[in-house]
Amino acid sequence: MITGPENAWLVQAYISAAKHPFACVVAQEVFQSGIIPADTDFRIYRDFGHIPGIDLAFIENGYIYHTKYDTADRILTDSIQRAGDNILGVLKYLAKSDNLDKSYEYQHGETVFFDVFGVFILAYPARVGAILNYVITALAVLYLGKKILQPRMRAINYPRELAIAFVFTVLTWLTTLLGILILAVFISLIGRSLSWYTHFYVSIFLYGTAALAKLIFVHTLVKRFHYKNANEQFLGEIFFDVSLIFWSIMLVLFTYLGICSAFVSAIWVAFPLLTKLMTYKEFKEKASTEHSYTGPSVSSSTASYLE
Repeated sequence: MITGPENAWLVQAYISAAKHPFACVVAQEVFQSGIIPADTDFRIYRDFGHIPGIDLAFIENGYIYHTKYDTADRILTDSIQRAGDNILGVLKYLAKSDNLDKSYEYQHGETVFFDVFGVFILAYPARVGAILNYVITALAVLYLGKKILQPRMRAINYPRELAIAFVFTVLTWLTTLLGILILAVFISLIGRSLSWYTHFYVSIFLYGTAALAKLIFVHTLVKRFHYKNANEQFLGEIFFDVSLIFWSIMLVLFTYLGICSAFVSAIWVAFPLLTKLMTYKEFKEKASTEHSYTGPSVSSSTASYLE
């Protein structure tokens, strides 16, 4: 489910009345961005009548959508039933409310909304989301700053190691993306460009396996030639921090640009960081019984990584 911009009251109606909640602001922003060259029949009412609405879409069998194979017998009855339950519930809710008479009075900015495993929907104003995003980023900065200032981190020039690991991570993603694009071009050349669309597991096997293989290959090379003297704990620490830095940057950027989908980056920062802070003491106590580690640029005789 997606709605038009600044229609939080429609989101609230859906949250309150939909029997099978499934919605995400990411879909709304992707659709409104124009990346997907498509529109709906409701466009006339939206553009000329300024009437807000809710878009319910099906993606099953998208390979045949708007083709000669798009016949009624291919529509899943379960999907129709779930959509009907949601529509009926929302209509009953709106019929009993006063929102329809003066809907423009209830427009108060963008709303961040997403469902949690199809069980319920979380929704909050974008301005509240911006505050949460900046707070989460500040916590990540404090965590990284405190860590970098530790004596053992200064001894191995941890900022330099972070920068190197960040470059390796970006190169890994770029090479993985290049590998997937090469595979996609090959699939297109043999006339099977969308053969995976109908069955999701085929796309996972085809592109997911290729991406995973490339990731493992590049990481293996990096570990063998650059981190050959590094222990597993150091690698886990530094690449965790690199991931934290990347998603924090994306979080600040998306929030600054007013993109509600920034909540995805917030999740990738907040939950790993919270888990890290909760388990840090346990790992530290365990690590204190192990041998000391040095980064690739510092010898073990001059500085240790662990206390």
